[in-house]
Amino acid sequence: MTNDVSRKGLIMFSDRMWEQSLREATVIEELHFPDHLRVLVTSDKPVGHFIYPFRMFFFRINQKEPILALNLEFSGGERCFLGVHDSEAHYNYGKTVPNMSVEDFKDWALRTVSQYLSSSSDSSDAHRDEPIKKKPEVASLGGSVDINALAQQFTGSKFGEMVLHHYKNTDLETVIAAMQGTIEELPQDARPVVEPWIDKIGAFGSDPAFWKHDCGISFKIICDTAYLVLDAQGVKVTSDLLLSMFNIIVINFAYSAHKHPQTKAFIQKSIGIGYMRRLFS
Repeated sequence: MTNDVSRKGLIMFSDRMWEQSLREATVIEELHFPDHLRVLVTSDKPVGHFIYPFRMFFFRINQKEPILALNLEFSGGERCFLGVHDSEAHYNYGKTVPNMSVEDFKDWALRTVSQYLSSSSDSSDAHRDEPIKKKPEVASLGGSVDINALAQQFTGSKFGEMVLHHYKNTDLETVIAAMQGTIEELPQDARPVVEPWIDKIGAFGSDPAFWKHDCGISFKIICDTAYLVLDAQGVKVTSDLLLSMFNIIVINFAYSAHKHPQTKAFIQKSIGIGYMRRLFS
């Protein structure tokens, strides 16, 4: 590793809270390279005095601690910065917009990482090495659905609001029928994935932050996770299939809200609906 970047704005401390940051975040993307692992995560939980909406961690193979973290750092109000942690220090790259998209953050992070990683396998071109298994851009997937356009359409509301909207506009019988119909429309080789898929995403439902995530971000995270799950099983992935996997998650949460009033109340509380409003909704 090198540290041949400008020291302007340097804050001398190592990020010893990276484990908490990673543990409480949601993984957007995990890519395995021949000698390192790259993990992109999102979170709206405070870690110390900061919230990191996006972080990109780099780990050497067989090492437990990251060698690098590139961050979108939010410290309240409109104070939003780009920054980098390495093994020695924190580097401030200046202010940015609070609503920076995950695509823009990735572009910045992948441009910036080459200033820090310069081992034999990490040349000055950060894009030289190809991951062992790389998820293609959604635009290159077959199918009739534009995943990026849908993500933009969903942006601006909370994921919990989407689930509650489905809950309010359906009864239990309709939800069950919708789930059965969606599963029946899946390719035959994708159907065995459904039960563990529901369990995998359902586990996030106990975290209030999950329901508060921007719906556009949640949509992309769930679709990206669906790709990894399906691809690992050898299923040919299309944009239509990713949308079906997302719909299965929304339908399942709506089903849980119908079956378990405490689930509905938890979602409502998580997104800021007060007690009195919950009584009449």
